[in-house]
Amino acid sequence: MQLSSSEVRPYLSPYLMGGWRQDEFELDSAVVEECSIRGQIRVKRFFEPGDGEFHLALPAAFIWIAQLAIIHGCWVHRLPRKSSEIYIRDIQLKCRRPIRSMPVIEFALTEIACKPVQGGSFHSGRIAIDRDAFVGRGRFVFPLAANETGASMSFPGGEALNGD
Repeated sequence: MQLSSSEVRPYLSPYLMGGWRQDEFELDSAVVEECSIRGQIRVKRFFEPGDGEFHLALPAAFIWIAQLAIIHGCWVHRLPRKSSEIYIRDIQLKCRRPIRSMPVIEFALTEIACKPVQGGSFHSGRIAIDRDAFVGRGRFVFPLAANETGASMSFPGGEALNGD
């Protein structure tokens, strides 16, 4: 059965249809190490859901996972600034319980391994948000220009990584 737009309209999520634009988060701090990054993300403003209580939605979680991956990649490769986009290969998250922490939520990317690939580096690591409320793994490619790759660059844990 084909439904018209007017027939599906009552089923549409106000958040997914544009409410997510009201969400505003900022990075309070980040602790970066060779194989990990932990970020404290502050909730500044959020779309008020039907129950009136904040919960972290997956679109915002994906954005901050990617932001922290970019920061970590820049730091590991000793870049002074973000110079290109990263390419997410996959992010897998299991949502064990709703995240209602306010105003700060801890994101952690750990066990980050990377290895050189043509045109950049391939990264893989574990994701944990708000004391394992959301857990998973992510993999991405961090492009590097020819002048950003050097013999002195380290690739922690690269030998055990599968870039497929």
